Amino acid sequence: AARYNRLTVDDGLSQNSVYSILSDHQGFMWFATADGLNRYDGYEFKHYRHDPNDIASLSSSNISVLFEDNNGTLWVGTQDGGLNQYDRQTQRFIRFMPDAINPHSLSHPNVSAIAQDAKGNLWVGTWGGGLNRYIAEQERFEHYRHHPADPNSLSQDSVSSIYHDSKNNLWVGTAGGGLNRLNNTTGDFVHFTHSKDKTSISDNTINTLFEDKQGVLWIGSDNGLNQYDAKSQSFIQ
Repeated sequence: AARYNRLTVDDGLSQNSVYSILSDHQGFMWFATADGLNRYDGYEFKHYRHDPNDIASLSSSNISVLFEDNNGTLWVGTQDGGLNQYDRQTQRFIRFMPDAINPHSLSHPNVSAIAQDAKGNLWVGTWGGGLNRYIAEQERFEHYRHHPADPNSLSQDSVSSIYHDSKNNLWVGTAGGGLNRLNNTTGDFVHFTHSKDKTSISDNTINTLFEDKQGVLWIGSDNGLNQYDAKSQSFIQ
């Protein structure tokens, strides 16, 4: 019979609501919770929380998403404090938050998804503020938002998932606006939304995206699972 070891607050986890899990290149397990970030080495937990008196602490303890980029840098998205970059050497955090004075700051404090493309650009999805592309050399964020008058803009501003596939497509799932595919050359989005057509996507709320070893994109929605058929640009529900 299978045996499970439970790790709860009694074992040192900072909080029992776990939203994201990451295994990093050094072998550490990271757990994002509603009250702090936890690093687990197989024996014990190290906690990282927001400290109002320390600018180098996490911007918020309410963690939503974790991502390790191609350089091994850990990124921590929060539900109300923007994005954090973890500096392993100093064990300190660099904060990226919306700034009304800076038009190239992060678009929204609620970070919901993070991915990286083939060029190394970091893509940061927010819940209510659309999509951001972080250009590290310039330390600036480019914003992609929904504009009702522009059918080529992002279909909706609450981003639930981002996935960069092996064909260099960036896919962006939304909460109610369906699925988007970014044209890297033009910056335009192609929308895939639910309709009465059986080959359309089964629902407009996209929860998760994944590409399998055969290069097939799988889309988990609020109403079933979908496979994307790249040849016909349609879906198998």
